[in-house]
Amino acid sequence: MEEAPQDSGKAFPGGAASHALGSMPAAVLRYLEARGILLSVEGQEAAQSIFQAVFRGAIGAIFGFTGWLLLMTGLVILLVMRADWSWAMATVVVGLVNLVFAAVFAYAASRRITATRWFEQTLSELGKDRAWLAQLSDKH
Repeated sequence: MEEAPQDSGKAFPGGAASHALGSMPAAVLRYLEARGILLSVEGQEAAQSIFQAVFRGAIGAIFGFTGWLLLMTGLVILLVMRADWSWAMATVVVGLVNLVFAAVFAYAASRRITATRWFEQTLSELGKDRAWLAQLSDKH
């Protein structure tokens, strides 16, 4: 069985892959590389922001749940024994207080998500590119 000849790189100095890319202007390749790097950096920042928002949301959920468990039990008993409230009235008041705490943490998480400007630099650069391309097309 014959072996396939090894690519010596003589036909295409950089190999077949680099020859195919060599037909593209170097400026376009640098442009694509720069945009790819910028997208990568902003993607990492976006992932970090999402992680922080999810983490804060999870903390809020944990506080909401444990608060509901602890305060519901402790305050209901305290109100029933000390303030001479009915079980129903004490349960409703304590439940509403816990819902306020949960709402505060949910609001903080949602503000973090809506306040984050996603891919700000990439969108800015793409806007500049569109303006530049529009200028080129207007001249021709």
